[in-house]
Amino acid sequence: AAGMVLSGLIAKGDFEEAVATASAAAKVSDKASQAKGHLLVAEAHVAKASQSSEEVEKLNSFEEAAKAQKTARGLFKELGRKQDEGEALQGAIGSLLAAEDFTQAMGLAKELQAFSENADTQTLGAMGAQLVAATHLRHRSKVGTYLEGGEIEMLSAAKKAVATFERLNDMDRRGAAQQTLREAIQSATGSD
Repeated sequence: AAGMVLSGLIAKGDFEEAVATASAAAKVSDKASQAKGHLLVAEAHVAKASQSSEEVEKLNSFEEAAKAQKTARGLFKELGRKQDEGEALQGAIGSLLAAEDFTQAMGLAKELQAFSENADTQTLGAMGAQLVAATHLRHRSKVGTYLEGGEIEMLSAAKKAVATFERLNDMDRRGAAQQTLREAIQSATGSD
């Protein structure tokens, strides 16, 4: 029910009320509902950021979204809900990239990449590998250098993502990973 109310508030552009409603939804007793509430908080902050014309406010909203997504991730982890944990982690990485917090995004992307060690979460692990490469690319685009691990880590992660999606026969995600790999190769060879 809170999700429907939140959607209505976002559609009306009432982002402060959307954040307040979502925050109330996160204050329930069971951890699964708390986690879902925190994901609603993140959704409200992302919506607020997408409509903000002030750069500082936009970055702050993305940081708040990442904080809520990381909280949800922690709750899902405690519950042993690996798929939900991975999806919350993926959202946090996206929010951190939007907030230009590349170092923290890279740390979480590497955590997500480690999901590939479990057969049930190999897709999430491959997405993590793709996000490792994408984070290097975004950092280089913004500041002119790669993060620690550099182009070798970027290329390795991009290739791993493509190979994993290929092995899993996930052609849609493989296509997106191939695009990331192309961008990584272009960046590494200086032909961007």
